[in-house]
Amino acid sequence: MFNYLKICVFCLFSIYIIILIISMSKKKTFYELTNKQDFDIDFNENKFLPIKNIDRYWYLVNKGYERMKQTDIVIGGLFMNSSGIFDKFKARIENMSNLFKSLKCVFFENDSTDNSRILLLDWEEQNPNIHIIKCEENNYCLLKSSKAIKDGQFSETRMIKMAKYRNILLNYIKKNFTHTSFVGFIDTDMKGGISFDGIAHSFGIEPELKWDMCSAFGMTGLILTLNRLIYYDFLALKTSDYAPNKVNNMNYIEAIKLYFKYIHNLKRGDEPVLVQSAFCGFALYKMDSIRNSDYTPIDNNYVCEHIIFHDNMIRNGFDKIYINPNMLLFAGKQGSYTIPFYY
Repeated sequence: MFNYLKICVFCLFSIYIIILIISMSKKKTFYELTNKQDFDIDFNENKFLPIKNIDRYWYLVNKGYERMKQTDIVIGGLFMNSSGIFDKFKARIENMSNLFKSLKCVFFENDSTDNSRILLLDWEEQNPNIHIIKCEENNYCLLKSSKAIKDGQFSETRMIKMAKYRNILLNYIKKNFTHTSFVGFIDTDMKGGISFDGIAHSFGIEPELKWDMCSAFGMTGLILTLNRLIYYDFLALKTSDYAPNKVNNMNYIEAIKLYFKYIHNLKRGDEPVLVQSAFCGFALYKMDSIRNSDYTPIDNNYVCEHIIFHDNMIRNGFDKIYINPNMLLFAGKQGSYTIPFYY
């Protein structure tokens, strides 16, 4: 019996090592390897239909699409070394633009070692609604800065860089699109699609919640979750009973408790959840709610830049910050291409 158990453990461990090696060589998560169709251009809405509050869900989605047709929005994002997924990203943005009265994009790219900047500048030339921020230092934004994740996922150096870049993006948007009603920030290295029905749901429920910010429910599937999809962005998450005071001081036990308290049971059809900070790959903001906020901490304590931004919003009286479990997206491999053991 004991020998049989050892053989089973050995086989499971061997399978894990094989999957890990494949993930590292492909630079993809376990879920990306086994569900390629979920990383096409379009989000597969039919795979994730609501299982509760169905009538209300569709009412809000349809209402949201009608509101979007009357809405102007600016989408902003940071861009670096993402040429490999550029075509899909471009197609998703252009498909999204068809849903709004007006959609403009602003991207800040720096220090790419691939042809990301050339692709972005070509896009800007082809489409007058695309704006690429030019750097004062030099035309190619070669700031001699390595990718922030290389400084360590939880390092203060990384957070200082991210806050700096996001402030550049934010200030450009506030200066040049001051009369725009809504702003969306997106992770441009996101591998999968984002649910347009989910975006519509966020706009449909806005008159009820009067949200200042509404973030996506970004999903990923890892080896350690047995490929079960889970919420992935704990770094940007803050609630009334979970607030890490330093980015490298995350309490993983508390984070797990937080997950099961706030997130584990959320399903499509559920109502948005009030938090103090979140991001998860995509978030919508009212322009009036962020005019006087930025990514600079008042105490010089550089935690996750999204937490800094939302703390400043709350300080200015804009505290209606939500996670919308209906605004789904697939994150895919994020950050460094060094695959952690749990992916």
